[in-house]
Amino acid sequence: WIGGNDANIYRFNGTVWNLVYSISRPDTSGNFIKDIWCENANSIYAIGTAYLTQEPAQRTFILHFDGVKWKEIYFSKNKLQFLRIQKKENRLFLSSIILTLTVEPDTMSFYKYENYNLIEIYRNTTDKITYLSLNQIGYDPYFLIGQDLNKYVNNKFVKVASFNNQAFGYQTFGRSEKDIFIRMTDGLAHYNGTNLEYLYHFSNQYTSILNRALLFEKDVFFTVHDNQNDLNLILRGHLKE
Repeated sequence: WIGGNDANIYRFNGTVWNLVYSISRPDTSGNFIKDIWCENANSIYAIGTAYLTQEPAQRTFILHFDGVKWKEIYFSKNKLQFLRIQKKENRLFLSSIILTLTVEPDTMSFYKYENYNLIEIYRNTTDKITYLSLNQIGYDPYFLIGQDLNKYVNNKFVKVASFNNQAFGYQTFGRSEKDIFIRMTDGLAHYNGTNLEYLYHFSNQYTSILNRALLFEKDVFFTVHDNQNDLNLILRGHLKE
């Protein structure tokens, strides 16, 4: 499954890509898919941003695939952009941003969506936190607030690690809290619960790891963009025998 800036979602059947869903709204000038998350073959979620025709503002939405068709289950009434989505049990978790497009700082938030209600669980401005991101470790969502990695337990954030390296790239991918891959501004590192060690350095400063990874028992894959050479790459790591 892929989605992009053309308001469409496509599915690859092993041979070709097929258009399976297209967003069409008369009151918007553009719809963009930001993230796709799969619970199972009969439950897939997508989020994105819609730009209104009548005013310079953004709205955000959640789509759900039930194994047969896609359906919109949420559309915001305020100026909001969802960035990432994950599910645990009966709740969706989302990261978001509100862009001011002025000298005022932007606002970043975490939300949970359950029982058809969107509930804010954290909010701060970018003059007080550098960044926040929604991460997956094992099968659970983890919440990066600045340099602190947290899990969400009994409606509270519990810190599990801090990453104070100056090259920290504000994104983690892990199998467990003692087996976490760390996006760095100049490469990829690994955290074993105690120490952080570099695994790979990029050849130029304009290369970065993107937002999703595939982690298997012995192989890991990361999508990478080299902006200097305009290349999209896949970085693969293999466990030493």
